[in-house]
Amino acid sequence: MACNFFARGQQTERMASSWYHGRGTPLLVSPLTLRSLGLGQVDVCFIDGRGSVVVVESKTAGHISPRQLRRLLKACSFLGAILKKTVRLECFTLKPRSSL
Repeated sequence: MACNFFARGQQTERMASSWYHGRGTPLLVSPLTLRSLGLGQVDVCFIDGRGSVVVVESKTAGHISPRQLRRLLKACSFLGAILKKTVRLECFTLKPRSSL
């Protein structure tokens, strides 16, 4: 079960990456740097057409815990400070198709 959930999580992240990176300039953010600073890891990040940084959290289940949200918001603040840009946090959720 855990392996299946992990595979779905990877699929969700790939879909989010395809969806969002086609809408701006992809931005590579080192998870090691973020982790070393106690910040949340970034699933997908890009610079949109207005020059703002968009951080995307991809979720299979659609739930972000309060602790994870705090870490992600700290990561957004960090990225905004070093890039001198406004940052927006979005959540990408893969909704299962209903079976008919």
